[in-house]
Amino acid sequence: RSVGMLLMPYWAAISSQSSTLHFTISALLGVHRIKDGKSVFEPAQFLEDIQRPGVVLLDEINRAPLNALNYLMSCLDGTREMRNDYVSPVQTVKVHPECVFVATANIGAEFVGTNMLDPALSSRFFRLQMEYPTVDDETAVLVSRYGIRKTDAINICKVAKDIRDSYAKGDLSTAVTVRQTLMAAKL
Repeated sequence: RSVGMLLMPYWAAISSQSSTLHFTISALLGVHRIKDGKSVFEPAQFLEDIQRPGVVLLDEINRAPLNALNYLMSCLDGTREMRNDYVSPVQTVKVHPECVFVATANIGAEFVGTNMLDPALSSRFFRLQMEYPTVDDETAVLVSRYGIRKTDAINICKVAKDIRDSYAKGDLSTAVTVRQTLMAAKL
């Protein structure tokens, strides 16, 4: 959830000494632009980057246009290639064997502007549910990031935990995210 889910791909890349690439996936293949009065296709950086070793972060995959997700599926299956129908002749781009894809998603009815993930796509990933950190761990993050007093950080985190617990029981319609506790600590 929130801030923490983006850190895992970066840690994975650092530990494997790979580059980390961060993409939103609205334009995986590229875009058409008008140049000198003509429509020209500009390939996306994504097409080059999947041909190299590294970690490709597909941030908030469930906010992507459905047609982009359809193109992505072949990158994630056994063929590990992407077909670019926007150029002539049609281009097939092979995914590097050491290129790893990591996707994040905020899943739930409270997240507006998201789409249900097709089971054919979600089955291509190992799903990890990110839980909120413990009060002690979240307190340490607030203190180290913003230098606030530990007692203030504990108070923020205890209130956040109480709200999260009430949300989990169904008493509230939304929870306090880590991003929000960080914002409170910054004040």
